[in-house]
Amino acid sequence: MGRGRVQLRRIENKISRQVTFSKRRSGLLKKAHEISVLCDAEVALIVFSTKGKLFEYSTDSSMDMILDRYERYSYAEKQLCTTDSEPQIQHTCRECNGSPDVPANFGHNQADNLRRLDEAPVEIL
Repeated sequence: MGRGRVQLRRIENKISRQVTFSKRRSGLLKKAHEISVLCDAEVALIVFSTKGKLFEYSTDSSMDMILDRYERYSYAEKQLCTTDSEPQIQHTCRECNGSPDVPANFGHNQADNLRRLDEAPVEIL
């Protein structure tokens, strides 16, 4: 007979919560070690307890090297996303600015926009 499903909610009893944290922390550290050995992956794990105590695990390379690599990757990814979207935004703005269907001051006031739409002739397709 297997174990029942654990409900994911905060454990109210302080002692039980601390015991569970300790057991799960060691299990998490063990899993981090296993994935690093089995898959030859670089792993960095940082856990803070409720009291602020630090628990960490990193593979053979140091934690600093892994975090530096993470920062470089995330920075490069942000730059890539920004540079990819800028030409698209500029193209879309040029299309809107050059469109004869859009009045020059369209979008400044929603009530004015609705009045203009009511006054505009309606074309039936």
